[in-house]
Amino acid sequence: MTQNSYSQSTNQLTLAATLGTIVQVVLSLLGIVFIILIIYAGIVWMTAEGDEAKVEKAQKILRNSIIGLLITLSSWAIYLLVETAFPK
Repeated sequence: MTQNSYSQSTNQLTLAATLGTIVQVVLSLLGIVFIILIIYAGIVWMTAEGDEAKVEKAQKILRNSIIGLLITLSSWAIYLLVETAFPK
Protein backbone atom coordinates (compact mmCIF):
# COMPACT_ATOMS: atom_id res chain seq x y z
CA MET A 1 0.00 0.00 0.00
CA THR A 2 1.05 3.54 -0.58
CA GLN A 3 1.60 6.13 2.07
CA ASN A 4 -1.94 7.53 1.87
CA SER A 5 -3.58 4.13 2.62
CA TYR A 6 -4.89 3.58 -0.88
CA SER A 7 -5.05 0.04 -2.15
CA GLN A 8 -2.65 -0.29 -5.07
CA SER A 9 -5.03 -2.50 -7.01
CA THR A 10 -8.24 -0.44 -6.72
CA ASN A 11 -7.28 3.18 -5.98
CA GLN A 12 -9.79 3.10 -3.09
CA LEU A 13 -9.25 3.84 0.58
CA THR A 14 -9.05 0.68 2.65
CA LEU A 15 -11.58 -0.11 5.35
CA ALA A 16 -8.87 -0.06 8.02
CA ALA A 17 -7.71 3.41 6.98
CA THR A 18 -11.28 4.74 6.95
CA LEU A 19 -12.04 3.28 10.38
CA GLY A 20 -8.75 4.64 11.70
CA THR A 21 -9.65 8.12 10.53
CA ILE A 22 -13.10 7.86 12.13
CA VAL A 23 -11.59 6.70 15.43
CA GLN A 24 -9.09 9.58 15.44
CA VAL A 25 -11.83 12.14 14.77
CA VAL A 26 -14.12 10.75 17.49
CA LEU A 27 -11.33 10.62 20.07
CA SER A 28 -10.27 14.16 19.19
CA LEU A 29 -13.83 15.44 19.62
CA LEU A 30 -14.17 13.64 22.95
CA GLY A 31 -10.94 15.20 24.15
CA ILE A 32 -12.24 18.66 23.23
CA VAL A 33 -15.54 18.01 25.03
CA PHE A 34 -13.76 16.92 28.21
CA ILE A 35 -11.46 19.94 28.20
CA ILE A 36 -14.50 22.22 27.80
CA LEU A 37 -16.13 20.45 30.76
CA ILE A 38 -13.01 20.98 32.87
CA ILE A 39 -13.03 24.70 32.05
CA TYR A 40 -16.76 24.88 32.84
CA ALA A 41 -16.22 23.17 36.19
CA GLY A 42 -13.48 25.67 37.02
CA ILE A 43 -15.75 28.58 36.20
CA VAL A 44 -18.58 27.14 38.32
CA TRP A 45 -16.16 26.64 41.22
CA MET A 46 -14.72 30.16 40.95
CA THR A 47 -18.19 31.74 40.85
CA ALA A 48 -19.60 29.61 43.68
CA GLU A 49 -19.05 32.43 46.20
CA GLY A 50 -18.95 30.01 49.12
CA ASP A 51 -22.10 28.11 48.14
CA GLU A 52 -21.33 24.49 49.07
CA ALA A 53 -23.85 23.08 46.56
CA LYS A 54 -22.11 24.84 43.67
CA VAL A 55 -18.67 23.80 44.89
CA GLU A 56 -19.78 20.15 45.14
CA LYS A 57 -21.34 20.38 41.67
CA ALA A 58 -18.08 21.78 40.27
CA GLN A 59 -16.03 19.10 42.00
CA LYS A 60 -18.30 16.38 40.61
CA ILE A 61 -18.05 17.79 37.08
CA LEU A 62 -14.27 18.12 37.43
CA ARG A 63 -13.84 14.58 38.76
CA ASN A 64 -16.02 13.06 36.04
CA SER A 65 -14.28 15.11 33.34
CA ILE A 66 -10.85 13.95 34.46
CA ILE A 67 -12.00 10.32 34.52
CA GLY A 68 -13.46 10.75 31.02
CA LEU A 69 -10.29 12.40 29.77
CA LEU A 70 -8.19 9.53 31.17
CA ILE A 71 -10.46 6.99 29.45
CA THR A 72 -10.19 8.91 26.18
CA LEU A 73 -6.40 9.12 26.41
CA SER A 74 -6.22 5.41 27.25
CA SER A 75 -8.39 4.61 24.22
CA TRP A 76 -6.12 6.70 22.03
CA ALA A 77 -3.03 4.93 23.41
CA ILE A 78 -4.60 1.51 22.75
CA TYR A 79 -5.49 2.62 19.22
CA LEU A 80 -1.89 3.71 18.57
CA LEU A 81 -0.60 0.43 19.99
CA VAL A 82 -2.87 -1.62 17.74
CA GLU A 83 -2.06 0.57 14.73
CA THR A 84 1.69 0.06 15.18
CA ALA A 85 1.34 -3.65 15.96
CA PHE A 86 -0.64 -4.26 12.76
CA PRO A 87 0.76 -1.96 10.08
CA LYS A 88 -1.34 -1.18 7.05
